[in-house]
Amino acid sequence: MPRKEISMALDKESLEKLGLSVEAVTQILADHQAALQDEQQKTAQEKTRADTAESTLSTANKKLEGYDPDWKEAVKTAETKAQQEIETMKFNYALEKALSDSRAKNAVAVKALLNMDGLKQNGNEIVGLKEQLEKLKTDNDYLFESEPDPKPFTASATGSGSQPTTTKDEANAAFRAVFGRE
Repeated sequence: MPRKEISMALDKESLEKLGLSVEAVTQILADHQAALQDEQQKTAQEKTRADTAESTLSTANKKLEGYDPDWKEAVKTAETKAQQEIETMKFNYALEKALSDSRAKNAVAVKALLNMDGLKQNGNEIVGLKEQLEKLKTDNDYLFESEPDPKPFTASATGSGSQPTTTKDEANAAFRAVFGRE
């Protein structure tokens, strides 16, 4: 069932038409005025709070807009730095491996003598390192282990022309030499 809207103005004449006494009308109007002022104060306070919250939100949004580019720049800087560190690690690993392969006795000492600006990494190879190492090997050969001499080939002890390999074989060879048996 639809509700009927009751429109009743709360004024002195309306209340007097209802047959209320002047004191009752005055009291009702005073109470109504006090209630109305309380509601107006509450409304004003809520409006002030809403305005303050909106202002705070606006200020915070402006600050975030200011931080956003800063953070984007910080992320770019961090990514660039991380990529450079990775490239440096790859270069150092490739250099260490190349120095180990070149039989450097002390990689730190050899690195100190290298012109690092003249070295560039191309994949797993370091361009310019071979030439610098060859020069260092000729100028500072003590920094590198010498190439091992190949061991002379010896036949087994039972074969002809063999070299003695144990103390027993050496003793037998000495007796054969003394007694003339070869």
